[in-house]
Amino acid sequence: MFHEVRVFDGYGSLKGVITKEELSMRHWADENVIQDAKVIPHLAAKNGSHEKRPLPERKCKQCLRKFLALTVNQRYCGKVCFNAVESERKARSLKPKRSINCSECGNEFESRRMNHLRCSDKCRQVAHRRLVKDRNKIMSDKYEKQRELKKGLV
Repeated sequence: MFHEVRVFDGYGSLKGVITKEELSMRHWADENVIQDAKVIPHLAAKNGSHEKRPLPERKCKQCLRKFLALTVNQRYCGKVCFNAVESERKARSLKPKRSINCSECGNEFESRRMNHLRCSDKCRQVAHRRLVKDRNKIMSDKYEKQRELKKGLV
């Protein structure tokens, strides 16, 4: 539900009033509810006058229907067409899957990234734990050799 809005300037004087109908039109513009309206009063002409400026009529790049553009950059008639184009674009940008074998269990799986070497989180965790265990063993052997050298020198 919309209510009338009064717009004031910095000095407190009334600059304009936005009616319930105008607010409703602004709100539902993306949903193609007001496509038969030809003018939105709040869009003033560029020369600073308070005349109503007609909305440019454009063709939707997705469904090719005519619609009234509410912004300069609007290319689609609504969210449905925009979302359809975006989902197509994202699908095109995905890299093709490649089939590789898991370095842990040997199962074949499909990966979109070059650095995926394991088929699941479980295999990734097992590999990481083994890596940490090996690293700790190497470090403990290294420190053990250093301790032996210190004892031999003293």
